[in-house]
Amino acid sequence: MSHKSSVAEEDVENALHEVGTVGSPADADHVSHAATRTRPTFVTRLLGLLRTTEASKLRMDEHAKPLMYGLQDGSTFDESSLAAEEDVYLSGNRWKHRRAPILSKAKSVFPVVVIVALMVLGVLQLAEAIVGGTPLFFKSKARSTLNWRDVAFDDTLQNDPYAATRGVIPRPCHSHNDYEHDNPLFDALHYGCTSVEADIWLTTKDDKEDLYVGHTSLSLTPSRTLRSLYLNPLLELLDAVNSNNTSGKLNGVFETNPAESLVLLIDIKNDGAGTFNALTNQLAPFRAKNYLTYHNGSALVPGPLTIVGSGSTPYSSILAQNTTNRTIFFDAPLSSLSQPTSDSQRFTDFNTTTSLYASSSLRDTIGLIPFALLPGDPLPSHLEKIRAATRAAHARGLLVRWWDTPGWPASWREKVWRVLRREGADVLNVDDLQAARDWSGW
Repeated sequence: MSHKSSVAEEDVENALHEVGTVGSPADADHVSHAATRTRPTFVTRLLGLLRTTEASKLRMDEHAKPLMYGLQDGSTFDESSLAAEEDVYLSGNRWKHRRAPILSKAKSVFPVVVIVALMVLGVLQLAEAIVGGTPLFFKSKARSTLNWRDVAFDDTLQNDPYAATRGVIPRPCHSHNDYEHDNPLFDALHYGCTSVEADIWLTTKDDKEDLYVGHTSLSLTPSRTLRSLYLNPLLELLDAVNSNNTSGKLNGVFETNPAESLVLLIDIKNDGAGTFNALTNQLAPFRAKNYLTYHNGSALVPGPLTIVGSGSTPYSSILAQNTTNRTIFFDAPLSSLSQPTSDSQRFTDFNTTTSLYASSSLRDTIGLIPFALLPGDPLPSHLEKIRAATRAAHARGLLVRWWDTPGWPASWREKVWRVLRREGADVLNVDDLQAARDWSGW
């Protein structure tokens, strides 16, 4: 080895020891070998190493830098070019050094993020169930083309009484919690549902006692009353479609089938007897015009509108009505109809003289494991419970309605719909009105 190379080795080693990077002769040999090369890639790597240590704050000996670049004595060393090359290298090299720990952390954090997101969705759905209001997730925004609150509604009815249901095909679907849709009542009519549901509370808002509509007491507002959302628009609709009626039979709300009766299911939430009496009073205009289905003591007389009491509706209040003009019917307990009981008289009362629907929670009836999760048909035990309840209801002349059925995903929902219809369900409980209209299983 020449004397000149030995000097270069010694100078490089000294320079590296000054910045605290080289700790062994092997390190010095590696640097010495690379210092004889003219390509700058080694320099950028070395400087990158230096810059990632605490020694990066120090300056390299001015004599060592030209040696590492392989410059001859007397050559000019360009400090600015070296700094620029350092920056170019470090801009990419820092990411390479930091990428591994970042990816490792991301892999460990991702499951936690997913779990937290699902928990947030669950909390929001729970809040919706408790407080009520517009559905948050997995429910389509069904919209009708006509809203009775529009200024031109009265004029529209005068020109086209069936504007709200023109061309609509009625289907045996029940609009569950109908008031949660953008246009209560009209969205359901637009998609052909022959049954709608309103939860009512007898309470006071802004010093006015009335029947307010909402899932919970916290969701009630002064503007959302039974009259404003349902009774007033229904009365206007029925008046319009019967204004020039000379057939002797009253028309219903559906243009394609005027004989179809619309069911308004009233879920009483508080003060059963008091709310029932207030409801009876608010139905007086319909009763005076013979718009309501009623039982005359010997037969059921269909009308354009049928009222069914559910929830906390007292069965005693149903029985207390005029037996020759009973206009509010009961939503009988479907799952109880097939159960043996010593109080047999109580269950034989649930027939067409007092009741229209027989309804129960599907989940409560068949257990915690929904058959939608199972391939093929439901378990035999599930089917037998469904069939027994259906037989008992139909033997009394009642319409079967199952609630608490899956709403999402669509494949589960529609599988349950198909099974229930096949097993004799007369009305399907639905939240997604457009999906119900488009379903091929009717």
